Amino acid sequence: MKTSGLDVAPVNLTHGPACATCNGPTRLTGIEPHPMRPRTDLQTFQCLVCDGVQTAVVSLVH
Repeated sequence: MKTSGLDVAPVNLTHGPACATCNGPTRLTGIEPHPMRPRTDLQTFQCLVCDGVQTAVVSLVH
């Protein structure tokens, strides 16, 4: 398998933060670059119970 040489932490696609509306489990449904902050991503999670959506801002700088 070819790798990019980047050190990337594994992402658990089925266990995101608890839903802000119903406290149900969420899953990661999207990752995109932040439109205003360099080296920052927006991670979108969808609730498996109520279909609510929430977004987290994640810095890519350690």
